[in-house]
Amino acid sequence: NRSSDLRYNEIFFMIDTCQAISLAFLFYSPNIFAAASSSVGEDSLSHDPDSEIGVFVVDRWTYYTLQFLEKVTPTSRATVGELFRSYDTRLIKSTPRFRTDLYRRDVDKVLITDFFGSVRNIQLSAELPVNVSSKPISIDDEENSFWNDLEWIASENLNETFITDEKTDQKEKWTNPPLLVPLLVTITVIVLSLVLNRNN
Repeated sequence: NRSSDLRYNEIFFMIDTCQAISLAFLFYSPNIFAAASSSVGEDSLSHDPDSEIGVFVVDRWTYYTLQFLEKVTPTSRATVGELFRSYDTRLIKSTPRFRTDLYRRDVDKVLITDFFGSVRNIQLSAELPVNVSSKPISIDDEENSFWNDLEWIASENLNETFITDEKTDQKEKWTNPPLLVPLLVTITVIVLSLVLNRNN
């Protein structure tokens, strides 16, 4: 049992598929609750088609869920219960279902921000961040061989990655050597392909 192993505190499953609630019927661990887009025997229908790519890009339940969540701010007092009551079956064209019997708290007192607690403004930039090395990698550089470049990539970007905990602003060093070999092989293939293409 993952809960008794302290692997999680609470889990909020959101399921958008045909007969979605049937998946939640299989849950048995404590402190789990679920919102599902459709009842057993019902389809979960799409909302917006994209004429350029010729497919639907969002389902109706997800669309109206996002409409609710986009109004939530980090200081919002909106509750999970309010989210559940916001669904209109006439718009969704299916019957959203919820499973809360395994959950220890009243969903009308559980803040949405307990699970969706952050709004971030993202600005795209062509420049590298200040703390990222801008050392160029060039197959034409006679002073640095291809293998030295690979060694730099491995030492600077793979062996030691720092994960910052935003709440404590503490950095934890994370080493992940298993990713090193396949990435080096991939880089080798790409660079060799470039060299062969240039020679041809």
